[in-house]
Order: sequence, then C-alpha cells, then structure tokens
Amino acid sequence: MANGRPRSSGVFSGLVLITIGTLFLLHYYTGFGIGQVLGRWWPLILIFWGLVKLYERTAAIRQGRPGGWITPGEVFLVIGMIALVGIVVAYEHVREVIPSNIEIGQPFSADIDVTPKTIPANAKIMILAGRGDLTVRSSDVPEIRVSGKKSTRAWNEKDAERMANPVSIEIAQQGDGWQVQPSGFDLTDSRYSVDMDVVVPKKSQITVRNDRGDITIADMGADVSVTGRDGDIEISDTAGSVNVDARRGDIKVTDTKGDVTIANRSGRVGGEINVVNATGSLTINGEFVGPIRAEKISKGVRFVSQRSDLTLTQLTGHIETGSGNFDIVDAPGNISLRT
Repeated sequence: MANGRPRSSGVFSGLVLITIGTLFLLHYYTGFGIGQVLGRWWPLILIFWGLVKLYERTAAIRQGRPGGWITPGEVFLVIGMIALVGIVVAYEHVREVIPSNIEIGQPFSADIDVTPKTIPANAKIMILAGRGDLTVRSSDVPEIRVSGKKSTRAWNEKDAERMANPVSIEIAQQGDGWQVQPSGFDLTDSRYSVDMDVVVPKKSQITVRNDRGDITIADMGADVSVTGRDGDIEISDTAGSVNVDARRGDIKVTDTKGDVTIANRSGRVGGEINVVNATGSLTINGEFVGPIRAEKISKGVRFVSQRSDLTLTQLTGHIETGSGNFDIVDAPGNISLRT
C-alpha cells in the first residue's frame, strides 16, 4: 500500500556529499582554495537541487506516481552545507587577516646534530621542512650535511623542553632518491619548528616543501622545485629550471640559466615577485598583490591572471606591474596583451 510521504531518489544528497568531500580532499592535500570557491559558487547547490527535483518530478509523472518532492532531509542537508561553507570561508579569512607568527607559551630551543650521509653526486633530494626557516647550499662533496635548531613552545619551559627531546632531523633513502625532514613530531603542529641548513651535492635535483618559514636556495647546478605556503622564497645562481608554487610571501629569483615558473594555485593572493637575469623563459600564473618585476629575461615573459594575459617574446630591459598598470621598457620582440 502506498503511503503519502514524499519520495526522493537521493541523487541530490549523494552528489552533494561526493562533491563537498572531493573539494575538502583537494583542500587538505593540494592546498586548493575551497573557501574562495565555495564562497563564490555556493548558489550552484540550489540550482543543482532545483534541476534534480525537476527531473525527479518529470520521471514520477511519466511513471504515474507521486515524486519529486523536497524532503526534510534534503532541506537540512542544504542548510548544513551552507553553514559549512560559511565556517570554511570565515576560517580562511581569519587565517589571512590574523598574523601567522603569533607565539604563545614559553619557548625552548636547542641545536640538532645530524650525521652526514654519502649519496650520489646527481641524486634526487626532497626536503620536507614543515615549519621553520630553510637554507639549501651546494657543495662539491657527494653527501648531505644538515645542521638544525629545534624550537618548541608550551605553557612552561619544562614542558617545552620535554616536547623537544624526541625532535631530530632524518636523512633517509626513498626509492631512487633521498629525503630530509624533521622527525619526532607532527610537522603540522604549530608548537614545533625546526630551522635547517642543508648542504647537498651541486648537481643534485632539489624539491622543497615548507609549510611556514622562509626558504633560501643558492648555487645549484640542476632543477629546483619549491612549494611554500607562508614565507619568503629566494633562489639564486642556479643552472637548471626553477619551479615555485607559493601561497603567501615574496619571491625573488636571480641569475638562473633555466626556465622560471612561478604559480599561485591556492586561491589566495601572493606577495611580491622579482626575477632578474634568466637565460630561459619566465611564466607567472596566479594572483599576486605585487608589484611584479622582471628584468633581462632572454626567452620572454608570460603573465597570466584572472584579469590579464600578457606575453613578451623577449625582454632585454624590464617589466613592472602594479595597481593594474604595466610598465615595459626594452622589449624588442612581439607583445600580446589580453584583459
């Protein structure tokens, strides 16, 4: 016997949960700016809801049965999703406004001694820095040498010292490469930070990931790839390509013999960019608060943002952007600008 309750196929609820879950996975594992996306496009949930209800209603009429009604469960789901969007957007806004270097509690610091590790001269090296400043330098000796300083904070100095005791720096082989990272704690824990000075073979390929802190890399003879979340990045005197993906902080790249790619895929607005003397090309993709300055780029410049798309085939002088303006001096090749 049929009852009078509204019937729903559950398609809308399932797809909404799948979509929201996928967005959160992208956010936590790739830095995808979920707050900005949901904050701007959340009305699509209501539009999609209406389309699903229209489809269910049409299908029910064809089958000669009632259907396509809006159920209380779906109403609560939509209200919950909108509330979740508000919380995420508010949280990300607070993270942007409130300084990230607020320090609470009593500090404790100590040096870290690390045994050098012999590796191939052209090894692939990944450095996972977590929180703390990182310096990477080259050497003609085929080994990794690391010196560091660990810092912890707790409500009293004794607890901070106890937290710091297990903290060390690990050098381990991972497949065909090597990995350097702090150990003994969760790298995302804001109570811990480890500053590292890393010396690697000059011809090794370097990949760096840092959550918070400044990154400085100099005098490398192979490709360099850097992902930084919150902190300034400076790279100089490199013979390979340079790839930088930064969320927030200033970026400076000087005297490189390869292509330079700088991106901000987080949905947040990055800081200043300064690229000088590159024998390859320069590509900048994303939103940056500016100014953006490039000088002496042999194989041209490509700058892509939500507002403009600029291409210079050669730059012997300089280009500077700021406040929506482009100042270009000595660009003998073709120029293309779309806004």
